[in-house]
Amino acid sequence: MSKGKFLVEAYKSYDTSKVYNFNDAVDIILKNKRSKINETIEISLNLGVDPRHADQMVRGTVNLPNGSGKKIKVAVFATIFFFPRNFRVLVIDDDKDVRELLSRLLKDAGYRPIDARDGKEGLERTKDEPSLIILDLEMPRMDGFEFLDNYIKDVPEDKRAPVLVFSGKDLTDVQEDLLNERVIGLVKKDDVSMDNLSKMIQGIIKD
Repeated sequence: MSKGKFLVEAYKSYDTSKVYNFNDAVDIILKNKRSKINETIEISLNLGVDPRHADQMVRGTVNLPNGSGKKIKVAVFATIFFFPRNFRVLVIDDDKDVRELLSRLLKDAGYRPIDARDGKEGLERTKDEPSLIILDLEMPRMDGFEFLDNYIKDVPEDKRAPVLVFSGKDLTDVQEDLLNERVIGLVKKDDVSMDNLSKMIQGIIKD
Protein backbone atom coordinates (compact mmCIF):
# COMPACT_ATOMS: atom_id res chain seq x y z
CA MET A 1 0.00 0.00 0.00
CA SER A 2 1.43 3.40 -0.99
CA LYS A 3 1.84 6.01 1.72
CA GLY A 4 0.83 9.64 1.38
CA LYS A 5 3.36 12.47 1.51
CA PHE A 6 2.25 13.51 4.99
CA LEU A 7 2.66 10.00 6.39
CA VAL A 8 6.09 9.58 4.81
CA GLU A 9 7.28 12.86 6.37
CA ALA A 10 5.83 11.83 9.74
CA TYR A 11 7.78 8.57 9.68
CA LYS A 12 10.99 10.51 9.06
CA SER A 13 10.46 12.63 12.20
CA TYR A 14 11.23 9.87 14.67
CA ASP A 15 13.51 6.84 15.10
CA THR A 16 11.53 3.57 15.11
CA SER A 17 14.32 1.80 17.01
CA LYS A 18 14.23 4.31 19.89
CA VAL A 19 12.02 4.35 22.98
CA TYR A 20 10.74 7.89 23.65
CA ASN A 21 9.54 9.22 26.99
CA PHE A 22 6.04 10.69 27.22
CA ASN A 23 6.99 14.36 26.77
CA ASP A 24 9.20 13.70 23.73
CA ALA A 25 6.49 11.54 22.14
CA VAL A 26 3.92 14.35 22.59
CA ASP A 27 6.35 16.84 21.01
CA ILE A 28 6.72 14.59 17.95
CA ILE A 29 2.93 14.30 17.62
CA LEU A 30 2.44 18.06 17.87
CA LYS A 31 5.14 18.74 15.27
CA ASN A 32 3.30 16.46 12.85
CA LYS A 33 -0.09 18.04 13.44
CA ARG A 34 -1.72 19.06 10.15
CA SER A 35 -5.15 20.27 11.24
CA LYS A 36 -6.40 23.22 13.29
CA ILE A 37 -8.94 21.07 15.11
CA ASN A 38 -8.21 18.66 17.94
CA GLU A 39 -7.24 15.40 16.29
CA THR A 40 -7.78 11.91 17.73
CA ILE A 41 -4.73 9.93 18.84
CA GLU A 42 -4.96 6.20 19.53
CA ILE A 43 -2.54 4.87 22.14
CA SER A 44 -1.90 1.27 23.21
CA LEU A 45 -0.43 0.78 26.69
CA ASN A 46 1.03 -2.28 28.39
CA LEU A 47 0.25 -1.53 32.04
CA GLY A 48 1.84 -4.68 33.43
CA VAL A 49 -1.11 -5.32 35.74
CA ASP A 50 -2.88 -8.53 36.64
CA PRO A 51 -6.67 -7.83 36.79
CA ARG A 52 -7.17 -11.04 38.79
CA HIS A 53 -5.89 -9.08 41.81
CA ALA A 54 -8.29 -6.56 43.34
CA ASP A 55 -5.58 -3.94 43.88
CA GLN A 56 -4.67 -4.02 40.18
CA MET A 57 -8.08 -3.41 38.65
CA VAL A 58 -8.07 -0.40 36.31
CA ARG A 59 -11.32 1.29 35.44
CA GLY A 60 -12.78 4.78 34.93
CA THR A 61 -14.51 7.10 32.47
CA VAL A 62 -14.31 10.79 31.58
CA ASN A 63 -16.38 13.13 29.38
CA LEU A 64 -14.48 14.90 26.61
CA PRO A 65 -15.13 18.65 26.92
CA ASN A 66 -14.31 19.59 23.31
CA GLY A 67 -14.63 18.17 19.82
CA SER A 68 -17.72 17.75 17.69
CA GLY A 69 -20.12 18.92 20.41
CA LYS A 70 -21.23 15.40 21.21
CA LYS A 71 -20.72 13.97 24.66
CA ILE A 72 -18.49 10.93 24.31
CA LYS A 73 -17.27 8.68 27.11
CA VAL A 74 -13.85 7.05 26.87
CA ALA A 75 -11.95 4.74 29.18
CA VAL A 76 -8.95 6.43 30.76
CA PHE A 77 -5.91 4.55 32.04
CA ALA A 78 -3.70 6.72 34.21
CA THR A 79 -1.10 6.69 36.95
CA ILE A 80 0.53 9.56 38.78
CA PHE A 81 3.91 7.92 38.25
CA PHE A 82 5.91 7.77 35.06
CA PHE A 83 6.83 4.53 33.32
CA PRO A 84 8.55 2.17 34.13
CA ARG A 85 8.33 2.10 37.95
CA ASN A 86 5.35 -0.22 38.27
CA PHE A 87 7.32 -2.85 40.23
CA ARG A 88 6.33 -4.99 43.17
CA VAL A 89 8.61 -4.79 46.21
CA LEU A 90 8.24 -7.41 48.94
CA VAL A 91 8.89 -6.14 52.48
CA ILE A 92 9.53 -8.92 55.03
CA ASP A 93 9.65 -7.63 58.60
CA ASP A 94 7.94 -8.62 61.84
CA ASP A 95 7.70 -4.96 62.95
CA LYS A 96 4.35 -3.57 61.78
CA ASP A 97 5.59 0.03 62.02
CA VAL A 98 8.56 -0.74 59.76
CA ARG A 99 6.33 -2.48 57.22
CA GLU A 100 3.94 0.47 57.13
CA LEU A 101 6.78 3.01 56.90
CA LEU A 102 8.47 1.16 54.04
CA SER A 103 5.13 0.64 52.28
CA ARG A 104 4.46 4.40 52.34
CA LEU A 105 7.97 5.12 51.11
CA LEU A 106 7.60 2.64 48.25
CA LYS A 107 4.18 3.96 47.23
CA ASP A 108 5.50 7.53 47.22
CA ALA A 109 8.34 6.39 44.93
CA GLY A 110 5.90 4.74 42.52
CA TYR A 111 6.37 1.09 43.50
CA ARG A 112 3.78 -1.46 44.57
CA PRO A 113 4.57 -2.78 48.08
CA ILE A 114 3.75 -6.29 49.27
CA ASP A 115 4.41 -7.15 52.91
CA ALA A 116 4.97 -10.23 55.04
CA ARG A 117 5.32 -10.62 58.81
CA ASP A 118 8.08 -13.25 58.80
CA GLY A 119 10.16 -15.42 56.49
CA LYS A 120 7.54 -18.14 56.24
CA GLU A 121 4.88 -15.70 55.06
CA GLY A 122 7.50 -14.04 52.87
CA LEU A 123 8.12 -17.29 50.99
CA GLU A 124 4.40 -17.45 50.18
CA ARG A 125 4.40 -13.87 48.91
CA THR A 126 7.32 -14.54 46.54
CA LYS A 127 4.67 -16.18 44.33
CA ASP A 128 3.67 -12.59 43.45
CA GLU A 129 7.05 -12.34 41.66
CA PRO A 130 8.46 -9.19 43.30
CA SER A 131 11.17 -7.19 41.56
CA LEU A 132 12.97 -6.63 44.88
CA ILE A 133 12.83 -8.10 48.39
CA ILE A 134 13.62 -6.00 51.48
CA LEU A 135 14.44 -8.46 54.25
CA ASP A 136 14.73 -8.18 58.03
CA LEU A 137 16.87 -10.81 59.76
CA GLU A 138 15.44 -11.19 63.26
CA MET A 139 11.87 -12.54 62.99
CA PRO A 140 9.76 -15.26 64.66
CA ARG A 141 8.84 -18.58 62.98
CA MET A 142 11.40 -18.11 60.19
CA ASP A 143 14.20 -15.55 60.34
CA GLY A 144 15.93 -13.87 57.42
CA PHE A 145 18.75 -16.40 57.18
CA GLU A 146 16.33 -19.33 56.96
CA PHE A 147 14.23 -17.41 54.44
CA LEU A 148 17.29 -17.00 52.20
CA ASP A 149 18.14 -20.70 52.51
CA ASN A 150 14.65 -21.71 51.39
CA TYR A 151 14.32 -19.00 48.74
CA ILE A 152 17.58 -20.01 47.07
CA LYS A 153 16.68 -23.70 47.32
CA ASP A 154 13.11 -23.37 46.00
CA VAL A 155 13.39 -20.62 43.36
CA PRO A 156 15.54 -20.97 40.21
CA GLU A 157 18.27 -18.35 39.98
CA ASP A 158 16.81 -16.68 36.89
CA LYS A 159 13.49 -16.23 38.72
CA ARG A 160 14.88 -14.79 41.96
CA ALA A 161 14.52 -11.13 42.91
CA PRO A 162 17.51 -9.26 44.34
CA VAL A 163 17.43 -9.11 48.14
CA LEU A 164 18.29 -6.03 50.20
CA VAL A 165 18.81 -6.75 53.89
CA PHE A 166 17.37 -4.00 56.11
CA SER A 167 17.96 -5.00 59.71
CA GLY A 168 19.11 -3.74 63.08
CA LYS A 169 20.93 -6.98 63.88
CA ASP A 170 24.63 -6.83 64.78
CA LEU A 171 26.29 -9.32 62.46
CA THR A 172 29.35 -11.48 63.07
CA ASP A 173 32.02 -11.52 60.37
CA VAL A 174 30.89 -15.00 59.33
CA GLN A 175 27.24 -13.91 59.01
CA GLU A 176 28.19 -10.80 57.04
CA ASP A 177 30.37 -12.80 54.64
CA LEU A 178 27.55 -15.31 54.12
CA LEU A 179 25.02 -12.57 53.40
CA ASN A 180 27.34 -10.74 51.02
CA GLU A 181 27.35 -13.87 48.85
CA ARG A 182 23.57 -13.95 48.72
CA VAL A 183 22.18 -10.41 48.82
CA ILE A 184 22.65 -7.21 46.86
CA GLY A 185 23.19 -5.02 49.92
CA LEU A 186 23.23 -4.79 53.73
CA VAL A 187 21.65 -1.75 55.38
CA LYS A 188 21.59 -1.12 59.14
CA LYS A 189 18.21 0.31 60.17
CA ASP A 190 19.73 2.99 62.37
CA ASP A 191 22.41 4.01 59.87
CA VAL A 192 20.37 5.22 56.89
CA SER A 193 17.65 7.82 56.34
CA MET A 194 14.43 6.98 54.52
CA ASP A 195 15.43 9.31 51.67
CA ASN A 196 18.72 7.47 51.17
CA LEU A 197 16.98 4.12 51.41
CA SER A 198 14.52 5.20 48.72
CA LYS A 199 17.40 6.20 46.44
CA MET A 200 19.10 2.86 47.06
CA ILE A 201 15.92 0.98 46.14
CA GLN A 202 15.48 3.01 42.94
CA GLY A 203 19.11 2.35 42.01
CA ILE A 204 18.74 -1.40 42.53
CA ILE A 205 15.56 -1.67 40.46
CA LYS A 206 16.91 0.51 37.62
CA ASP A 207 19.97 -1.75 37.40
